[in-house]
Amino acid sequence: MKTIHLFTLTAALAALLISAAPLHASTDDRIESDVRKSYVFKNYLKDDAIEVHAKNGVVTLVGTVAEEHHRSLAELTIALLPDVERVDNQLKLKGGDEAWLVTSVKSALLFNRNLNARKTKVDAENGIVTLQGEAASETERDLIAQYVKEVKGVKAVINQMTVTSNGVKNVVDNTTVDGARFTNN
Repeated sequence: MKTIHLFTLTAALAALLISAAPLHASTDDRIESDVRKSYVFKNYLKDDAIEVHAKNGVVTLVGTVAEEHHRSLAELTIALLPDVERVDNQLKLKGGDEAWLVTSVKSALLFNRNLNARKTKVDAENGIVTLQGEAASETERDLIAQYVKEVKGVKAVINQMTVTSNGVKNVVDNTTVDGARFTNN
């Protein structure tokens, strides 16, 4: 009798475990489907490159978004769905590395007591920083380029700054800074 009862209990437990796996799979599939069909994803996040992966109620977001608040919007939308346990938001801001590099360069210039770089325009693409604007002297122009080169993530500097002397702009040749040497383009 005990053997039959133990066998029945084991069979029931095995059936429960076998049927539970597809239940999670169907729940995860439904979560992913609900995300794609949601109003927010269809209307506000449609131009962003977002991949949604659900596993056991944990939803992972990977890809890029055009604006920072889209990261939060995607996460909040998914977190409010039924059966979602947690959201792992790995979304990155499109062009985020360049934006971060520009911010780092501007901060380095603004907080340097030896420079007056308020009129310096900074752009970055693929680690190459382009400087435009006005410098008070040739020395300041070159010093700005040297400080920028020391910022982490800067691969090269294209210095298109002009030198003003007594209100008169003097255009100086574009100078590319690689490491510690200067080369004219």
